[in-house]
Amino acid sequence: MPIELTQYELSLLSEALELARQDPTLTRDGLKRALHCGSDIATRLQHHIQENGMVKVAEHLQALPENAENRAEVQFALGDTSGSSYSYVLRENARLQKALAKAKHKDGAEKEQRETEIRAEIAAMQAEAKIERKFPKVKPAESTGLLLEVCIADAHFGRLSYSKETNDAPYDLLIAQASFMRALETLLDRAKGYTFERILMPLGHDLLHSNGMNNATAGGTPLDCDGR
Repeated sequence: MPIELTQYELSLLSEALELARQDPTLTRDGLKRALHCGSDIATRLQHHIQENGMVKVAEHLQALPENAENRAEVQFALGDTSGSSYSYVLRENARLQKALAKAKHKDGAEKEQRETEIRAEIAAMQAEAKIERKFPKVKPAESTGLLLEVCIADAHFGRLSYSKETNDAPYDLLIAQASFMRALETLLDRAKGYTFERILMPLGHDLLHSNGMNNATAGGTPLDCDGR
């Protein structure tokens, strides 16, 4: 049964044929050493060249084999990129083999670079964790029995409104932040005459505009959201 070479073996065929032409007594082990490949690959290449008389054909181009596939392989090994559809397959196999090797090398380099960056980030965090910090002492709160509840409802962080669609009333993350901080400062200013033992700040009441990363309500209604 004729030997059908793999893509990798086809990429070595040109060099193997040239070695066989230069040294008719070339052995399998000699071919293996010259191509830096395994014994099985060297054996398959040697048998393929011998069975198809590729050395003789290469020396006498006028005596190309009648088999179109054998002819295409010989032409390909000799550097002739023209010919039949099978020649095209051989060229594409070689091209894809090179592209895959290049992509594999690129992916490996990118992975190595990312690993280096991650190690550097971990080392920086470890160094940061070793820094001794001094925090100011917090004075215990007076026991007054008073609790300040700061509840700012309907902040809708993440909502996006275009002024020409909302009667000149735009809204985005920056406007939401400014409105929220203004309300917070107002409430604290009004309560500054009292001494509170505890402060409670409920979260909810449409603090966020959407119900998740899908920019929609809990019922699935689509929302216009600021993606910053």
